[in-house]
Amino acid sequence: MSQVPVVFYRDDSQEVLLLEWLKEKKVTHRNGYNRINGVIKLLGMNGNSILYGTSGHTYAAKLKNKKKKRKRKIYELRVDCNNYSYRPFFFFHKQIEIVLLFAVEKQDDHPREFEKAIDRAEDYRQKYVANPEAHRAIIDLDSF
Repeated sequence: MSQVPVVFYRDDSQEVLLLEWLKEKKVTHRNGYNRINGVIKLLGMNGNSILYGTSGHTYAAKLKNKKKKRKRKIYELRVDCNNYSYRPFFFFHKQIEIVLLFAVEKQDDHPREFEKAIDRAEDYRQKYVANPEAHRAIIDLDSF
């Protein structure tokens, strides 16, 4: 897969929650922010081939839906920095773009966040048909 545009999910109130989260990390944990930013760039450059890095480190993984009722391909980026583990959620939309949904700091299993990611991905897919620009934000992470 060649370079793929990476966009941010924008909710109905026009907020880009992942961007706000990243801005906070830029202030509170600069090294973590830099690592997340770098892995997001790798995701855009390499698409689904980012699943394995050169050292065998997994940068992204498909999340398993334990309920099996809602089958959606939702992935999490795995970004570790010092004692912190960050997990931005994303999905591939029609193989034409990667949509970043939101992120969490990983502590334990996060089933509620997985359900939230599925809901937002379904919301994006449904509303994309009517108005593609309403729920996507194209943001250069180096510019803020």
